[in-house]
Amino acid sequence: MLTANALLEVGTRGLKTFQIAMGVTSHNITNSNTEGYTRQRAELSSSYPIFLQPHIFGTGVQVDAIVRLRESVLDATIRGEMSEVGRWDVNAQTLGTLETMLGNATNGSLGEALNAFWNGWQDLTSGPEEMGARQALLDLSQRIADVFHGGVRRLDDLNTGLNTTVTAAVAEANGYTQSIAELNREIARAELSGANANDLRDRRDLLVEKLSRLTDVHVVEQPNGMLDIDVNGDVLVSGVNSFALSGVLNGGTNHMEVQLGGSPLAFASGAFQGFTESFAEVDGTRAQLDQLAATLISEVNTRHATGFDLQGNPAGAFFAGTDAATIGLDPALASNPALIAASTTAAPGGNDLALQIAQLRDLKVIPGGTPTMTLNEAFNALVLDLGSGGKRATETLGDFERIRASVAERRSAVSGVNMDEELSNLLTFQRAYEASARLITTVDEMMDMIINRMGIVGR
Repeated sequence: MLTANALLEVGTRGLKTFQIAMGVTSHNITNSNTEGYTRQRAELSSSYPIFLQPHIFGTGVQVDAIVRLRESVLDATIRGEMSEVGRWDVNAQTLGTLETMLGNATNGSLGEALNAFWNGWQDLTSGPEEMGARQALLDLSQRIADVFHGGVRRLDDLNTGLNTTVTAAVAEANGYTQSIAELNREIARAELSGANANDLRDRRDLLVEKLSRLTDVHVVEQPNGMLDIDVNGDVLVSGVNSFALSGVLNGGTNHMEVQLGGSPLAFASGAFQGFTESFAEVDGTRAQLDQLAATLISEVNTRHATGFDLQGNPAGAFFAGTDAATIGLDPALASNPALIAASTTAAPGGNDLALQIAQLRDLKVIPGGTPTMTLNEAFNALVLDLGSGGKRATETLGDFERIRASVAERRSAVSGVNMDEELSNLLTFQRAYEASARLITTVDEMMDMIINRMGIVGR
C-alpha cells in the first residue's frame, strides 16, 4: 500500500496541478476582450502509477500541456476572406468616389454642362446677331471646358490619394512582416526550451490575419514553430528574416507599384490588388473623358470651320486643345464673340450653322469609327457604369464580409472565451484544489497520530 509520504506527494501534485489550471482559467477570463486571443486549456492526465505487487496505485494528476483551442482550417479560411474584403473595400471606395465626382450636379456635372452648351447654340439661332446670346454661348462653352478640367483635376487628386494610400499600406505590411519574423524567433526559442508560447502565437496569428487584408498570403508552419509567408511564390517572411516591400512610382503610369527586390509583385486579392484595379478604373475614366472632350472638339470645330463670323469672314476653330485636360475656347474667339460662326453663308442673319451644332445633341458620334451614342449618352453611360460597378463592388464586399463574419463566429465558438464556462471551470478547479489541500491535512493528522500518539497509555 501507499506510504504516507506517497499520499502527501499525491496531494501536493494536486495542489500544483489545480493551481496551474486555475491560472489558465484566470488568464482566459482576463483576456476575454483581447483582440486575437485564443482560449487556452490545461490538459490534465493521471501521473505515472506505482507498481506494488499485486496492486497498481495511482499517484495523482499532472498537467501535460497548456494548449490553444485553435483550428488552422478556420484560420486559413478567414485569411482568404479577409483578402477579398480588403480588395473589394478599396474598389467600392474608389468607384463610389468616381461616381460622385462625375455624377453630382452640384459639383458641375458634365451632363448638365453639355445640355447648357447645346441650349446656348439653340438660343443663338433665335438671334444670331445678338452679342448677348453670343457672349452667353462663350460663357457656357468656357464652363464646359472648366468642368472637363475639374474632372481631370479630381482624377489626378484621386490618383495621388491612391498613391499615398499604397505607400502607407506598404509601410503597414512591412511592419507586420518584421514583427512576424521577430515573433518567429521568440516562439522557436521559447518552445525549444519547453516553455509555453501560446500568447506569442496569438499575437503572430493576429498579425498574419491583418497582413492578409493587404495581400493574399500563403502560410506554412515549419517543424520548429516558425511561419514562412509568401505571395505567389515571392517570400515575405522566412524564419527570422523578413523581406521589405517597396512602393515605387512608375513614371509612365504615375501609379505607385508594390515591388519586392526591385520587381513588381503580382497579387490575386487583398487591398494591393484593389489598388491595382482602382488605378485601372481611374485610367479608364480619364480615357473616356478624353474621348468625350476630343469628340466634342472635333465635331464642333469641323462644323464651325465651314461657317462665317458676324463680319462675314471665314470662321476658324471654336475649341482649342485635344483632350479633357487641354480643351478650351480658341484664344481669338474667347475675347471676341463676333468671331462665332452661326451661318454657313456670309449673309447677315443666318443661323443654319448654329442649328447644326445645336443638333449635335442628338447625333450619335461616340465612338468615332462606328457611332453608337450621342455625347450626352456617352457621359450618362460612363456615370451609370461607375454606379453599377460601385454597387457590384459594394455587394461583393458585403458577400465576403458576411462569409468572413460567419467563419469568425465559428472560430469564436472554438477559440473564444465563454465566461460562463470559464467561471464554472474556476469553481471546479477551486474545489479540487481545496480537496487536495484537505488530503494533505488528513495525511498530516494521520502521521501526527502515528508519531506522537500511538503507544501512549491513556491517550
